[in-house]
Formats: sequence, structure tokens, C-alpha cells
Amino acid sequence: MKRRELDRALSELEAAGELTDGQRETVAAMADAVVSSIASVPARTLRRAADDETRRAMRRMFDPEGRDGPPSSP
Repeated sequence: MKRRELDRALSELEAAGELTDGQRETVAAMADAVVSSIASVPARTLRRAADDETRRAMRRMFDPEGRDGPPSSP
């Protein structure tokens, strides 16, 4: 979802004028920060409270391609 929205935003910005590599990196960093901020409290709460089965199910829902590595322990 983040990648799709980032690509859309960069396309719109590029249509208004050329972006430098630094500007693209800034927009990408902002997208990463927004996603991290939104996900941090729910993720921390689940890591602390959920059993292993629930953590695995949540990881599959939010990271279906397994990019974040193995689930962490509470």
C-alpha cells in the first residue's frame, strides 16, 4: 500500500516539475515515517499481549511477503 501511494505521489509531483533524487528520497523517507508511526502502537501492543499463534497471523496479515523477518518475542 505504501509503495503504491508513494509511486502515485511521486508521479503527481513529477507531472508538476522534475524532482531531484534528493527530493524523491525525502518523500520516500516521509512515507516510511508515516507508516512506522501509524503501525508502532498496534504492533507494540500485539507483541506484548498476543500469543505466538496470534502474532503469526498478524504478521501474515500485515507482512504477507515476509519482508520483516521472523516475529520478535515479547
